[in-house]
Amino acid sequence: MSARSTSASRVAATSWRWLICACVLALTVSTAHADAGAGCPPEKSFPANLAMGQAAKSWEALYEHYGLYATCDDGDVNEGYSLAVLALLSRSWDQVPVLDELCRQDESFREFVLRHVDDMAGEERLREVLKNARQACPAGLARSCRPIARAAVEALARFPPPTARQPTAVPRGGTGPSPSGPSPAARSASRRVATGGLASKFPENRLMRKGGIGVVARGLYVVLDSPHNEVAMAKGARWVGKKAGVEELVVFFRGRIWEKGTLPEGFDLSEAALISFEADRIRVFDFASMSGGYYRREN
Repeated sequence: MSARSTSASRVAATSWRWLICACVLALTVSTAHADAGAGCPPEKSFPANLAMGQAAKSWEALYEHYGLYATCDDGDVNEGYSLAVLALLSRSWDQVPVLDELCRQDESFREFVLRHVDDMAGEERLREVLKNARQACPAGLARSCRPIARAAVEALARFPPPTARQPTAVPRGGTGPSPSGPSPAARSASRRVATGGLASKFPENRLMRKGGIGVVARGLYVVLDSPHNEVAMAKGARWVGKKAGVEELVVFFRGRIWEKGTLPEGFDLSEAALISFEADRIRVFDFASMSGGYYRREN
């Protein structure tokens, strides 16, 4: 690796330290997580993290990633694998014949996939997986569908039953805590952020502005030349935060911005976007498309 590449890597790591801390404060929950073992040194875990977004696009891509980095299945790589598996099983169910064929060729990959049908992406995503496995299993693929359904049921059992949940009071604007405390999905998201699981998925590429705005996702934009931290949303909705240059982290979910405090019941990280306002740039990441980067602030 060249001196320039090494320097860029160090800058990228330093830049995201604040994001990890801010996420911990914003989501309020942190837990310890084991580091990757000796089988996954930094020079291997780093490219494993960088390649995770591409791996989540198809079963073939995930299998290739698994073949290269299976020994790194811990920490943030482990969490990335879970998000990828759950996304493919819920949103790309039509690809399950490909998964079945790969598992027939390599039973260890089947074990890997089932191990990652967990609570990482939240209850709603797991219910989508369970519905697919039970109601949309292609003919002749019961060998794959039944274990997926069982794994989803086991993961769903980690969430409290509906009768045990207190009604969630969401303050106007979604900026305050709910009396029932963090939802299981919110706690899961908090755990991933607190252990650095999300930071590894933020690319360090500069994004190009369009006029005075930067695109985060469809119908979601950051206002780059505003005197405040500002987000524009669909139907003319706006969110205005602290003065420009003051660090601030917000989460976009279900058509609104969530600031510090508890995320709403039913929070699904895979449908959210993170926006990190910093002194001279705004970092963004859309988990629905697994893409992001940063915009420079000009003011």
